[in-house]
Order: sequence, then structure tokens, then C-alpha cells
Amino acid sequence: MSKSAQSAIILGIVLGLVAPISAQAVPYVQQFTKGQIEFKQGGKMFKVPLQRGRLEAMPLNFGKKAAEIRNMTLVFAGAEMERISVRLVNVSGPKQYGKKNIGGFSVQTGTGGNSMLRTDKGDCTFALSRIDKSKIEGTGSCRGPFEDGRGAQGPLVTDVKFSATP
Repeated sequence: MSKSAQSAIILGIVLGLVAPISAQAVPYVQQFTKGQIEFKQGGKMFKVPLQRGRLEAMPLNFGKKAAEIRNMTLVFAGAEMERISVRLVNVSGPKQYGKKNIGGFSVQTGTGGNSMLRTDKGDCTFALSRIDKSKIEGTGSCRGPFEDGRGAQGPLVTDVKFSATP
């Protein structure tokens, strides 16, 4: 085999390996600025607007199947001292996520107090119906217990429903 034929084969192999790599999805971060969360804290209904949100995605390949692992952070803030934070990690798409995926869930309201979920003790499930660059939608179901940030029991948070768009 001539040297030019060997070079052509090597070049073909290299290009064959490089092409699939360049076709893969790249990591991204999407910011969200519109949306709201609705929930009950201690039986009282609240509706709070989104302050900021972030969806970070890292593409992965499992054999021939491409997937994305996402981390989602949504922070809601209102005029009456309401501040709610929802953080889910290792989210692979629309479905239910429990303890191992909850990176944090805390609710602070002026009239209801503080409700912080400790993932080692609390029992919450978040169901995402949509999670992509254009929209995040989901619900949350919690049985508690919640803490108030000072070691005492915090009010129960139930009937959680949230959405966010860029």
C-alpha cells in the first residue's frame, strides 16, 4: 500500500471519529424570567412570581442513545416577604423526582413563616410535565416534615404548582 493510500485511510478514520463528536449536543445554560409558583403553606394559599430561574444541561451518551442531564433552580419572590426556592438535580426529562433529586426546597412567607425541607427527613415528590429551554412546568407533593430554620417544625407546604419561561 502506498504512503498516500495509508494517509487517506488514516484521514478517513480520523474524520469518521470526529464527525459524530461534533454532531453531539453541547452543554447549555438557559435563564428564565417569567413564571409563578402556587402553593399552600399551613393551609393558606400563596401565588408568587418568578424572580429568576436557571436550567443547566449536560449532554451524555449512553451507548447509541443521547440524553441530557439537567439541573434546575427556580427562585420566586413576592412583595410580602415571600421567597421560595426549588432546586432539582440530575433531571433527565418529564417524570417524577424524589429525595435523591431534590437539591433544595424552601418556602419563606411573611404570614406563614419558614418551611425548609431537609432531604434526609422530608418526603416530597416533584412531577415535571415539561422541562426544556422554552418552558418548565411541574407540581410538587409533600408530606413533610419541614423545619423552620431554628430546629422547630415548620408549616406544611402542599399543592405546589409552578411554571417558568425565558
